[in-house]
Amino acid sequence: MTKIEALRTSIAAVLALAMGCSGDDGGNAGPSGRGTPTCNDWQAAVCEWLVKCPVTGAASCDQVKGIACKSDPEAARCASALRSASCTSPPSRCDLSDLADREPALKACNDYKDTACKWVVGCGGAPTQDECLQQLMGLDCSRAVGVMLGYEQCITEMKSLACGSMMVPAVCNGVILLQ
Repeated sequence: MTKIEALRTSIAAVLALAMGCSGDDGGNAGPSGRGTPTCNDWQAAVCEWLVKCPVTGAASCDQVKGIACKSDPEAARCASALRSASCTSPPSRCDLSDLADREPALKACNDYKDTACKWVVGCGGAPTQDECLQQLMGLDCSRAVGVMLGYEQCITEMKSLACGSMMVPAVCNGVILLQ
């Protein structure tokens, strides 16, 4: 395999895992999510609503826990509204995109790309960091709304990944949530 083919394979693996889907079953067990305690309460309310009112194609509970809230008052309002909402009419202005603080997600996404490219360049898969980052243009960080709870572990494992490995750590699967 040529260096260019190796680079493309590595970049494709990084992109696929960063943007993949979560395998969560929709339950609300596990660690609390990102953000403030008020935001965590909204996340719990979303998870409760998802269990009560399963929606095809809806975000999983693990994905919801990866969303930091931009406003505690709005998160509190939506948590209360979700807990009293019927399955036929979810509360308005309580969607993930309505409450998401995109700044931490944008920073985490760019840090993910930077870490991935340092690995690729360090292993001889690309001549420069900039060239590698250009190849990762498919991971559009401007669309990031959240970061899965395994993100920090993903970064740690990626930094210790051996050269020649074609597998990005499994914890990196779906680590960046895009809208």
